[in-house]
Amino acid sequence: MDPVIIVHGGAGDIPDWQVKMKMDGGRKAAIAGYEILLNNGTVIDAVEAAVKVMEDDTAFIAGNSKELTKMRNVEMDAIIMDGESLKIGAVASITNVNNPIEVARLVMETTPHILLAGSGATSFARTCGVRYINDGDIITDFTSASLDNFMRSRRGPPLHIEGDNQLGAVGAVAIDSNGHVACATSTGITGKVPGRVGDTPLAGAGGYCDDMIGGCSATGHGEAIARVCLCRHITGLMDAGMDPKGATEKALNYMLKRTGETGGAITVSNKGDIGLHFTSDRMPWAYVKNDEVHYGVHLQHEYVETLNELSFDSA
Repeated sequence: MDPVIIVHGGAGDIPDWQVKMKMDGGRKAAIAGYEILLNNGTVIDAVEAAVKVMEDDTAFIAGNSKELTKMRNVEMDAIIMDGESLKIGAVASITNVNNPIEVARLVMETTPHILLAGSGATSFARTCGVRYINDGDIITDFTSASLDNFMRSRRGPPLHIEGDNQLGAVGAVAIDSNGHVACATSTGITGKVPGRVGDTPLAGAGGYCDDMIGGCSATGHGEAIARVCLCRHITGLMDAGMDPKGATEKALNYMLKRTGETGGAITVSNKGDIGLHFTSDRMPWAYVKNDEVHYGVHLQHEYVETLNELSFDSA
């Protein structure tokens, strides 16, 4: 089987001036993960690497441009899952780290637990030697202005924490040449109540995978995604015989009908077939399959390049 990786960069109302940087960032992330798969790295290595590229990219909310809570601090969520063992690692409302996906993997691989939250997650990261990051080092003028704009646009408690104007998670799903599947999702959003946890670190909501079926990563309105267990819904439809594209579209349309909220998801089947769909205006996405890089921000149009036309360093 040829390896496949697909990534997303958050579903929402992306302004025109951000489109190119988000497409370029997603393309770079997908290629970084694919390079690991080609060099016999594990599928977990691949999805972690792809998500780290986006966490480190200021084009994305989960990146160095980390978003602020209403109290002007940074809290992040992340999940990673291994489809062979069904092992999961997740962190919720973690602070003072640059790559929450790294800590989620440590939870999966070094503890008997699935999810660590808040100060416990932050303390665990320090115990594991993850570098401590001061909020002042990751809060930017842009994120401060984003919070100010968010607060000015709402009179009283926000009804929608994460909607079409608040782009959500970044994520990756991959399958290696041995048929092993993994998924990873990471997020941070503007103006949330401190301690709020959305869909991202919840298995079956923000991410889910199983070597017997395939894998999925979700983005969009976090509370709605959690209420419909979006990723488990999609993989359940695939398990019942639907192709990844049809399953992803059907589950997202169901979420829109039942909750009125939009989102997006990326999916890979255990045969290496790709599915992606979103009900929001735009979602940056990219995948690499058969040495071709496909990427875009709309459903109706995609760009295609071959890897022999590129170098990984210039991607």
